[in-house]
Amino acid sequence: MVSDTKKLDLKAFVHFIIVLLFMFGFRYLPPIGDITPYGMQVIGIFIGVLYGWTTSSIFWPGFLGICALGFLEGNTVFGTLGICFSDNLVLTTLFIFCFAQITQEIGLTTYIANWCISRKFATGRPYVMLIMFSLAGFILSTFVNLFASLVLVTVIFGEFCRQAGFKSGDKFPAFGSIMIILAVTVGGGIFPFMGQSFVVNSVMEKTTGAVMNYVLFTVVQLVYAFVTMLIAVLAVKYILKPDVTPLLNVDDRFACYRNDKMTADQKQLTGLIVVLMLLLFMPGIMPVDWVITGWLKNLSVPGAIVLTLGLYYIINLGTPGRAVPFAKLAAGINWDLIIMFATIAPLVSAINSENSNIMPTVVSSLSGLLDGMGPITFMVSFFFIAMVISQFVNNVAIVLAFTPVMYSFGLTLGINPVVIAILASYCLNISFCTPTASGGATYMFSFKEWIPAKYGVLCGIAIEILTITLVAVSAPIIMALV
Repeated sequence: MVSDTKKLDLKAFVHFIIVLLFMFGFRYLPPIGDITPYGMQVIGIFIGVLYGWTTSSIFWPGFLGICALGFLEGNTVFGTLGICFSDNLVLTTLFIFCFAQITQEIGLTTYIANWCISRKFATGRPYVMLIMFSLAGFILSTFVNLFASLVLVTVIFGEFCRQAGFKSGDKFPAFGSIMIILAVTVGGGIFPFMGQSFVVNSVMEKTTGAVMNYVLFTVVQLVYAFVTMLIAVLAVKYILKPDVTPLLNVDDRFACYRNDKMTADQKQLTGLIVVLMLLLFMPGIMPVDWVITGWLKNLSVPGAIVLTLGLYYIINLGTPGRAVPFAKLAAGINWDLIIMFATIAPLVSAINSENSNIMPTVVSSLSGLLDGMGPITFMVSFFFIAMVISQFVNNVAIVLAFTPVMYSFGLTLGINPVVIAILASYCLNISFCTPTASGGATYMFSFKEWIPAKYGVLCGIAIEILTITLVAVSAPIIMALV
């Protein structure tokens, strides 16, 4: 008789026990400094969640952490769940995924990618073609979805290289793929209401009450993105110097896409994307005493997305079957990210609670270590430490762990939290040296057909050096602007 029982993964149970010990046993350790027993419980839950996310999965450590927070003194599990799934970050991410799924269902993402790579001026010019592939990934990541952009553009680029005669291990497809992944990553952080940037800004608002200037944030991130990608393409062309001979006389293989026209559905959705951008950016531009300015601010980010989604379905009421069925939108939701953000919401509140006394103790402890440091030295040092640690712990977790401390300590040095948020959104979004560093890094190291691991590590280190250098150079400028 053949048994269907699969071999148990004992390591999974070990990780589970360790998470339990952190979440429910840490409270019994002697208090650290002036941290209260309540704060010790919160630290235990925090460490347990991060450990579970790093070693196992997102779902069960997140759910367990939410329940543990619900059992804290003065909390209820039901109330904690309410905080989790009514959080601005969670709702925004959920509805952004729904909106992005519509763009994929009607083929808008593919149209944008094909338009970028089919420009005649790029034919036979390897680095212009690489820039166009990177631009396609950047645009899709900025306006649609980072993860979808990663897969779509790199797969098309890989097939392009294969048809040109490149083989696995060749430098041009390897460095080109890494450059595209970098473009997609920085593109995903351009707007303060999307991706990692939204996490950074949400933590800032919860920790300090400061409000981000959306226009300033977006302009600065665009400058960062332009400089980063310019240096990247110059480095590939003049320092790494991969062999591009197969592309010098390549035929115009993407000409078939050149005359493609937007469908009516794609034009309609492009118009709605413009409407969404206006709803989000106009409050920061219009006079504050206008009634409509107050209305738009009250709308909030998730409200603007929901309103745009509603308009999409209202516009198509008279043409049954034209709109993407709402049930299909669920296919585009990344539930790992939703659960991660849902767990972060009450956890950040607990860490910053007066009952825990965690942040005052941390700031007091760091005062001696960072005593004498100026604002610039402090930020660069802190970001460097965070970037190093993020190579071993997912960068979203690092944002959760480090930015509250940076905001709190930065205030003692007179640093506007908005400055830290702008720099952190760029700096901590780029994490590439190991597969666990970020979603982009995980994909990069899994794209083994075209990116050998050694190239991934070496390019990852170079990208991190470039990132911290740009932060150090630009920090005084950002401080002057805010």
